[in-house]
Amino acid sequence: MTHRRRRALATAVITAVITAMFAAPLHAQYHRPNVALLAAETVGGAALFAASDHVLDSPSPWTQDGRGYRRRLDVRLVQFGVANLTEQSLFALVNDDGRFHPCTDCRGWRARTRHVLRESAFAHDASGARRLAWPVVAGAIAGAAASAPQLPSDYRLSWILTRPLTTIGARVALFTWYEIAPTALGGRRGVR
Repeated sequence: MTHRRRRALATAVITAVITAMFAAPLHAQYHRPNVALLAAETVGGAALFAASDHVLDSPSPWTQDGRGYRRRLDVRLVQFGVANLTEQSLFALVNDDGRFHPCTDCRGWRARTRHVLRESAFAHDASGARRLAWPVVAGAIAGAAASAPQLPSDYRLSWILTRPLTTIGARVALFTWYEIAPTALGGRRGVR
């Protein structure tokens, strides 16, 4: 890995960590993660994914310097921002709660992992019952489609077909963080 790539990766990781640290007070204040178009998780996730794209040189026609990283970051901000906006709008429209609800009686990693996967795939309706979190999938597809025009033409179709998985994966990673992280770092409670 070249020095330039290492520096870009380090910058993105530091950006993601700093935005995650500032996300905790927002959750405590509003108790509604990912409400804003560019919430702290959106910016941090976009910076981290843009850094991984930069290191992997994807899309390759873009340069491996600051301009190339900026273009990758722009694409990821549009992807995650539109996905976030679509997801939250649809959750509000159908009156579902797509927020993470921590497990109060989980003991051990298996139970926590099952809980995180269940919370990632299902939302809670007004009565508390679980329903498939289809707004997450719709938001992920909308984000990929909205960001595709910024890409070189030969990358667009594969982007639209594969990038929704990164948005859904980011949701699982964020919910995992909420479940296992100490409360001081944005998690709901410490690890048992």
